[in-house]
Amino acid sequence: MTLAGFAAQCECPRVTWSLMSSGRLPLLCGLLALLAGSGVVSPAFALGGDAARPDSALKSHLVMVLSRQANRHGACTGTVIAPDIILTAAHCVVGNKMLAIAYPEGDSHILQRVADKAVHPGYSGKSRVSVDLALVRLEGPLPARFSPLSLDTGANEHSIGQSRLVAGYGLTSDRAEASGGTLRSA
Repeated sequence: MTLAGFAAQCECPRVTWSLMSSGRLPLLCGLLALLAGSGVVSPAFALGGDAARPDSALKSHLVMVLSRQANRHGACTGTVIAPDIILTAAHCVVGNKMLAIAYPEGDSHILQRVADKAVHPGYSGKSRVSVDLALVRLEGPLPARFSPLSLDTGANEHSIGQSRLVAGYGLTSDRAEASGGTLRSA
């Protein structure tokens, strides 16, 4: 499938013709296709972890993806892959949700607006197995202290028992909503 064909299948309700004609959206959607086919994505469920140290290098690669729809709110983790592009889970952005990106700054959080989103066409909220990937484009770039995280292209050796680091702003235990918003790793 061509990148243009892939882009045509993406759920992008606020995409403008200028974005489509600029070639930027097909590029974003093409990246989703590469990620889905590279083995980067697999079903997972994780809770817990320890709070990341204040000097953690993870903070320069991860942000929170905040959503609101009617009286429901959500928060997911997003990975910086370009100064204004965040990779996150499709279930976090699908539908008519209001979206924003948040990151810690001192004792508070800074919010940035989301301009567009691209949900992988292989995502289904009704299926137990799905390509749960989405990209969001910010209205402007993140501060210079953020840098894109290098993604695994599938060329590295992976074996059972090999250590991996997982990180995110998620919950420490199921239904412990007050524990969200702190960057943790395990």
